[in-house]
Amino acid sequence: MAIVSKKGFNLVQIGALVIVVVFVGMFSLFAYNKYVGPMLAGETTTPEGTPVKAPYSGNINWRVSDTDYVAGGAFGIANAVVYYSDNSPTDVGQMSVVTITGTVIPLPPANKGWAYIAVHNGDAEYALAPWAESTFLNSNSRVKEITYRDISGDSNNEIVMKVWCGDIPVSQSTDPVIQIQFPWVDMDSSVTDDSPADQAGMGLVAATPFSISWVMSGLTAGDGVVFTRIYVTTNGTIAGDDIRLESFKFTGDGWEVKGTKTYWAKPVRETEGSTYIGYYLDLPNSSDPLQGILAYRPVDKTDRATMTLTGKLYLEAGNDVLVTLCYTTITGAGATTDTTDPVILQA
Repeated sequence: MAIVSKKGFNLVQIGALVIVVVFVGMFSLFAYNKYVGPMLAGETTTPEGTPVKAPYSGNINWRVSDTDYVAGGAFGIANAVVYYSDNSPTDVGQMSVVTITGTVIPLPPANKGWAYIAVHNGDAEYALAPWAESTFLNSNSRVKEITYRDISGDSNNEIVMKVWCGDIPVSQSTDPVIQIQFPWVDMDSSVTDDSPADQAGMGLVAATPFSISWVMSGLTAGDGVVFTRIYVTTNGTIAGDDIRLESFKFTGDGWEVKGTKTYWAKPVRETEGSTYIGYYLDLPNSSDPLQGILAYRPVDKTDRATMTLTGKLYLEAGNDVLVTLCYTTITGAGATTDTTDPVILQA
């Protein structure tokens, strides 16, 4: 006679049900370990209990490939790139030079898969990234963010790249390699302008328009220069008294001119008093080679660019106005050169 439980199941049926449950559980565990992987040290779980692998930590073989953006080919800059681990806003952590052949540096678990590469500008070249950020990011898929801040304490910003390394497979027989493709522009500090002639016979009619063009030259083919300040001074004291400064345009007739702004409908800032001055490229820090306007000359292009100023004159008999173009160029190391070129506008 079969023994029947109070709910109508006999012991044979209950035993079979237990066996099925145990089998399903063991099969599920086997399948999970096979296709997802067992829980490893450092792993966490989601609120539903699903294991989440910890981001990669360990050695990474960092390499940098320096290229000449304008002339093409390898560049060969030395000691421009350093690594640091950003564990807090004030701690730059371990700093090591990254070479072309490779430098092995451990990525600490505290970084949670993120590494930080900081680039100092070279002494005789400019980093392209500030003027072509999208191009740089497209060439470096692991770089997810670029910021500009001073981590070296020299009062100038570095290019700080946030690099994602968390998805690197853990089971590697050799150290994983991450290579940063970094383009540069060779520097030429011999830029000049053509000193345009004075202009006579401007007349005495109020609001007479004028235009002055300064032709720039002196860039070696394949080289570039960075402008960090452009402004115009006059011998007037009040805007609209003898002269009113209006638009300013920096165009590359053969040069390539890159900047957040290369045309201004009017000065971004004016000062009056002893001298009426109009500022166009007016940066908070004119000694930072990662800001401003980058102008470079492609190898097959003419050595020429133009800065053009327009405005209005309000001259009286016997009055002349002295208009002086002033601009600042900077080396990759941060040394600045100020250039001025006056033009006289005569009634």
